[in-house]
Amino acid sequence: MKVLVADDSEIVRRRVVDMVKTLPSVESTTEANDTSEALGVIKASKFDVVILDISMPGGGGIEVLKQLKTINHSAVVIMLTNYPYEEYRQQCQIEGANYFFDKTKDFQKVVDVMLGLGRRSN
Repeated sequence: MKVLVADDSEIVRRRVVDMVKTLPSVESTTEANDTSEALGVIKASKFDVVILDISMPGGGGIEVLKQLKTINHSAVVIMLTNYPYEEYRQQCQIEGANYFFDKTKDFQKVVDVMLGLGRRSN
């Protein structure tokens, strides 16, 4: 699987990348630190999984999600946020996010989802 991690926090990006790149089904990881960079790499390459932060400079993860789903509707999208409010969850679901996790407690859920996706693709 090709994975994109888009988050304006370098610490969070590194943590997520370090967790998922060791999974057997992950063939590559790409990082983006803002909305513009995320959209640029999404337009340049097809990702199987996109992990997005809601709050990023230049528009945020929901804007990336909206555009991603018009470019690559088959990508699995995991929203990973410090803003786990119900209104954001609902908006992300409406826009096509597959998962919505809280950064403060759900990092392991990202790994669990990735492991499940890897088993399905084999």
